[in-house]
Amino acid sequence: MARKDSEHQKKSMSRLFRGKAIFKPLNTGWIDGHVACVREWISNIFFESILVPGHTWGHMVYLIDDAYLFTGDTIWFGADGGYSFLSTLAEDNRLAVQSLKKLEENIRGRNRRIAVITGHTGWTDVLDFAFAHRAEICKPFTRHYSDPEAPYDGYIEDDDTEEKARAVRLGKKNR
Repeated sequence: MARKDSEHQKKSMSRLFRGKAIFKPLNTGWIDGHVACVREWISNIFFESILVPGHTWGHMVYLIDDAYLFTGDTIWFGADGGYSFLSTLAEDNRLAVQSLKKLEENIRGRNRRIAVITGHTGWTDVLDFAFAHRAEICKPFTRHYSDPEAPYDGYIEDDDTEEKARAVRLGKKNR
């Protein structure tokens, strides 16, 4: 994405979602004693990448240590569970739903407790919540999906600091 596209998206998304209790992606804090989601940390990790086209043609998710699934823009958590990511930002919504179904089968087939960490709307280790609406697309202009319990506003970055990100312990979605 070009810098001007990024600036345009930041402005338009901020207007669309300001005050909607969307999880802030850039200051996500700690998930547990082993994993923190903070931009610009340097680490050596070993992971499995899984192709899930739809949001983009080459969209990938990453499974770390068979315990943490970083989904990026594959899943959008509403207050009532996970959906295929925002319809307005997908290359192919039908393909996104098909990919999400395959991803769910892959993850459930492992018979392990896996934390699902999204790019914008938090995390859960309750797979029934994560994949609750996997056959549905999040349509932000026709339905209200935000979670009133989300700890951050989506695109206001005034308080983004490494210190705050290291100190925040995130609660999980447990519905």
